[in-house]
Amino acid sequence: MNIPETTEEHKSNLSDSERMFRLFTGNPAGHGTYVAEASGATSSRQKVEIKKTARTIKTTPTIDLWQQHLDGTRPLGIVPVMPDGTCYWAGIDIDKYDLVHTDIVNALAERDLPGIVCRSKSGGAHILFFFSELISAATVRAKLKGIVADLGWPADTEVFPKQDKPNIGNWLNMPYFDADKGTRYAVREDGRGLSVYRFLKTAEAGRITKAQFEALNAAEASPAPQREDIPLRELTDEEKTLVEQTGATEAALRELDAAVARIADTVDADFSHLRQFRVIL
Repeated sequence: MNIPETTEEHKSNLSDSERMFRLFTGNPAGHGTYVAEASGATSSRQKVEIKKTARTIKTTPTIDLWQQHLDGTRPLGIVPVMPDGTCYWAGIDIDKYDLVHTDIVNALAERDLPGIVCRSKSGGAHILFFFSELISAATVRAKLKGIVADLGWPADTEVFPKQDKPNIGNWLNMPYFDADKGTRYAVREDGRGLSVYRFLKTAEAGRITKAQFEALNAAEASPAPQREDIPLRELTDEEKTLVEQTGATEAALRELDAAVARIADTVDADFSHLRQFRVIL
């Protein structure tokens, strides 16, 4: 697939918050937020309910609000559909909490689909697509529904934009809340998480045109596998002992693997030897 040339967002004088603000250009009529403390832990693999504190604020999203989101002080939700019924980005919200994120990453790669898989606040997945020009929300929604069907997800899986016309109440929670320590990060094919810096480079370079989006074909490959969460590798004897002694789950150990990998990715170095220290934690 042809990738459009990079744009000014790659200039080093732009902050992460400004680049995220530009990448997730949304409806200026409002944005969403909720009380972060209400999110709770995600280890139970259940949906994190925010309805009691979620609210739509009828003010324009700003770079400062993005900075607060990245700092982990105030969550941010963006409405993708613009006032004229078009959008610069879109997403699929998969509310399944025992999934293996790399299954989705590999299924997209098999189909040559340029979606970026991010962990959601509940441990599910958001598949994000970015465009280099405005595309009709109706066109985007129809294509995403086709992708949902081809990936084997339920027909009622949410896609964003949720309507063809603007509705500022339908916003999507943004990735990289508390960017340095949070769990809402993009996932690579090998299961490692991307730092916000790497995510921005990937997303900005991966924007596609309207013609490229309309040409996407998600019907040629076989449905994506729907398998239960399994270890990415065999546990060592020390790790098995840790599980028995502390009640830690294999999933928790994999989360620690991903966190260490993200640290290594951030500094662009190999920190694989740090994994041995998780037995001590």
